Amino acid sequence: MDPALADLLSRARSGGIHGFGDQGPEGSAEWCEGQPLPATLLLHDLRAGSLPEGFGAHPSFASVTELDLSGNVLQALPSDVWASMGSMRVLFLGGPGPKFTPEGASCNVLEALPPLLGSMPHLEHLSLHDNSLTALPELISCTKLHTLRLDRNPLRALPDLPPSLRVLHLEGCPLGGTLERPGALPAQVRALSQLEDLQLPDGSHVGEFFGAPLRELLAATAEGGGGHAALQASLASPDASDEATHAAIHEIFESGGITATCFSGLDKDELAFVNRSDHGGEAAHVYGDTNVRMVTELFELLRGAPASGTDAFFDLGSGDAKLTLSMVLLTPVRVATGIELSPTRHQQALAAQEQARARGLLGIEREARLRLICGNMLGLEHGLAEATLVFCYSLCLDDPFLRQLRAFLARQLPVGAAVLLRGRPLPAVADAGERPADDEPGSDRACRLELALQTFIINRQHQYYGYRVVAAGSDATAAPTPEAVRYVELEVRACRFGETFVTPASDAAAVQLWSLFEEGRT
Repeated sequence: MDPALADLLSRARSGGIHGFGDQGPEGSAEWCEGQPLPATLLLHDLRAGSLPEGFGAHPSFASVTELDLSGNVLQALPSDVWASMGSMRVLFLGGPGPKFTPEGASCNVLEALPPLLGSMPHLEHLSLHDNSLTALPELISCTKLHTLRLDRNPLRALPDLPPSLRVLHLEGCPLGGTLERPGALPAQVRALSQLEDLQLPDGSHVGEFFGAPLRELLAATAEGGGGHAALQASLASPDASDEATHAAIHEIFESGGITATCFSGLDKDELAFVNRSDHGGEAAHVYGDTNVRMVTELFELLRGAPASGTDAFFDLGSGDAKLTLSMVLLTPVRVATGIELSPTRHQQALAAQEQARARGLLGIEREARLRLICGNMLGLEHGLAEATLVFCYSLCLDDPFLRQLRAFLARQLPVGAAVLLRGRPLPAVADAGERPADDEPGSDRACRLELALQTFIINRQHQYYGYRVVAAGSDATAAPTPEAVRYVELEVRACRFGETFVTPASDAAAVQLWSLFEEGRT
């Protein structure tokens, strides 16, 4: 066995694949050369960079049935990587591994996969999310495959897929298809008759599990007509529905390729600029899409009132400005501001604004409410002092930057403002309150951010954390008690407020939020 291969295998861990069954706690597998490889081979989060010669092709791999290679900075795989792995059932090649942290980012960035992947007759679960795949090998021969995760890959086409598929996730892929226009899904998806959970490119869910079988949606839309011409006609009406607007937004960003460019369109120099330590750390470029309906519902839960014409919304790290534009088109906020550091993504946001204008979505009044800024979210010149609703996709921002962000927001935001983060919470305050910086000697501001809402989304990294801006008092350093934080648990039919579990039917706000999850709009 090649020494490099033996060294990599010696670093394997024991236990069960993340989120797969219960095979005991993870630990060192203590494998030695000459011993058979374990059936479950955990090699995630090792930052290997590449796989050594013989990986997957050496005869010792014949015993492996479950393999996790996520989080290894892999850009390519050897052509014979699957040669001796004919018994493989579960394969994780997703970008981030289960131990992902922004400080130690090790995402895979695979652009292609060896054709032999499609020759695994026992493969049941294949996870490829958050890579840079532009095409897939043929998978039709994987007749036992029931779960395929392709989320957030710049895929513009799909091969024929095995009819055994029950779960297929396409969120963030630049493919057609929405709840309103399921007929625009690739033909390979529409041909699948047994899907229980289909996540559409815009993040919506359909399928048997969600009470919305794809075949019924296809039949309903076929009977009701539709198509681009009908959509354009509905948007031309001053009473255009929210659903028609959602469909138009999806066409602008997903079908038009704008979101795909934001996911993978940054060159090496721009990546280095965006990932500087003062901009959020080495994974700050990682981009995430967020649904406007979930954001507005969580803001309403957070402060007890819906968005209104007096609100000023800010999206810190707005990417292609899909959320910012949606806030203008679908809510009454007075102004919606998107601040994006990446020049490429900012240009995509301007292109989206132009497309919205060309479609008649942005009149003079709406255009005046939309502000798109290319700059650092910590800039003092962006007018954050007027903000009442602030959103930030924080999953890949490191702790030092999040500490800066917390202090910055405490200095800039007015009392009563609401802050919603998706991904990671703000680090706890280490000193006595969040007070003005040393370079603001004349400021008498002394506010703090108080955690007031948190969601629980099982087996997902994208939790939401809601904060209220309050005047700093004597208890500025006190951690919020469980009773002071509202906990909303999604993916089980219950919501938890403090320590009390209630069914959605017993709380009107919970009913509303749960309905969003059931519609797949988280």
